[in-house]
Amino acid sequence: MIDQADRQTQSLPLDEQPAKPRRGRPATGQALSNAERQRLYRERQKAQRNENVHKAVAEDLRAELATALERVEQLERANRNLEKDLEMKNGQIKALSRRAQSAETELSLRGGNKRYYVERCSKGKRTWRRIGDGRSMTREIADAVMSDLSAAPVNKGDRFRIVPA
Repeated sequence: MIDQADRQTQSLPLDEQPAKPRRGRPATGQALSNAERQRLYRERQKAQRNENVHKAVAEDLRAELATALERVEQLERANRNLEKDLEMKNGQIKALSRRAQSAETELSLRGGNKRYYVERCSKGKRTWRRIGDGRSMTREIADAVMSDLSAAPVNKGDRFRIVPA
């Protein structure tokens, strides 16, 4: 110990040496506590996890949306084709009905004796319905109507028969 009031004693050269430099990285004064460091680490991990999940989900949703839009377009095209087919089939049914009516009128003028109906059973159903307006016709006309129906079926799977009146 050196007395501060003592002006006569000279200092030794050992006292004048600079302090030894400290080992390691120099302190900045902004050191974080362990709790703060851990909290920041958790926040970084959470942000990274959410960012990756959102990107993956967004990509999946985009792909799913593209597939769905493509499917909708296919279904719309199929619907338009089915509507065209339906219009065509309805025209065929009307033409056959007119033909049956004219044949029935012709038959009534000829005075045919035995009368018949042409019936249709739709696919998947058990009930038979009369074709046209339900008027009876001769066997020849019923056969002609059946040949027309078998040549251009209205719906796939429909069945037709001739029944006596």
